[in-house]
Amino acid sequence: MSQVKRETIECPNCHRKGEFEIWDSVNVDLDPELREKIFNEELFMYHCPHCEHVTGIPLDTLYHDMKNQFMLFFSFFKEDDFDYKPMDMEVPKSMMKGDYTFRMVFGLMQLKEKIVILE
Repeated sequence: MSQVKRETIECPNCHRKGEFEIWDSVNVDLDPELREKIFNEELFMYHCPHCEHVTGIPLDTLYHDMKNQFMLFFSFFKEDDFDYKPMDMEVPKSMMKGDYTFRMVFGLMQLKEKIVILE
């Protein structure tokens, strides 16, 4: 299931407030239109309702493709002190039946590339 929340943000151009959808997780099987929004980058764009200024909002999200059995933990930026360590997480039994792939991805181009490769 995709998880979205609405937050009020301030436009960097006109400084007026508007609402922005923040996608904590994206399930492209249940919401296939979100895949295209990642590839055209609209998922991360704020369109000010007052001045129509468009601003990129770099937010982390979880990309889930059930059909192709993979999850990508996505972040725009890799922290300087990032040190890869295996994640300790509980995986639902339904994901253990097949060969589910879990990856951490940094940068939007890397996310798009990994999606295409894993599909």
